[in-house]
Amino acid sequence: MIERMVSNRYQKTGNIYHIGKLSNLSAFGYILKKYYPEGIRINSSRELDEFYEKAKELYGENNLPKNKRVLANAVAKVGIHSYRGVYIHKDYILCPGFVVDTIDEHLKRMTQEEISAYELYIEFYDILSKETNIKNHYMLFSILRHELESKYLFKRNFVIKKLKLM
Repeated sequence: MIERMVSNRYQKTGNIYHIGKLSNLSAFGYILKKYYPEGIRINSSRELDEFYEKAKELYGENNLPKNKRVLANAVAKVGIHSYRGVYIHKDYILCPGFVVDTIDEHLKRMTQEEISAYELYIEFYDILSKETNIKNHYMLFSILRHELESKYLFKRNFVIKKLKLM
């Protein structure tokens, strides 16, 4: 009876039960969080093969991209760049909201139109080292892009103010 109730309410894709459509990105985010607390090196063929096998086991092979480059890009989209091709899940990064708000206020007061993530990291090093586990400017850039995506443009490790059209 319970099995029938679950199957009537939820869809099953691979070994995962879900309500509504389950996207590849949400499945990849789940796998990244569950199996890779230290992150996954998307440049490593072996680690990407392991990731693909876990995804195939949980999600089914029919829904997965066959090309490793497409898979690596998808993992990069759901993860946070921590250093040199390593991506971790956002939940493993400790970054209180007031830190992002402080950086956001600084960006609003800036007279220049763009600033590099490295400059921001150096400028806020004290607060980042005390309040967060952000270890480098790559992680800072990824977190800011994730949190402030609607307010600024993020291109090649630069944060750019959006120009207001007259």
